[in-house]
Amino acid sequence: MHTLTLRLLIATVPLILLMTIITLSETIKKHHGKRTIKKAAAGALRGLAQGPHIKI
Repeated sequence: MHTLTLRLLIATVPLILLMTIITLSETIKKHHGKRTIKKAAAGALRGLAQGPHIKI
């Protein structure tokens, strides 16, 4: 049972991330310029850099 839930998490997380990235990029295109996209990208990179210490 535990391995099944882990597999589900591993399968769904990338999809959720893709969806959020797509929606964010769409909203940014409608409202703001390139500066905001750069800020968002920098924030995402920082989050990724801090992420590896959280292990599944």
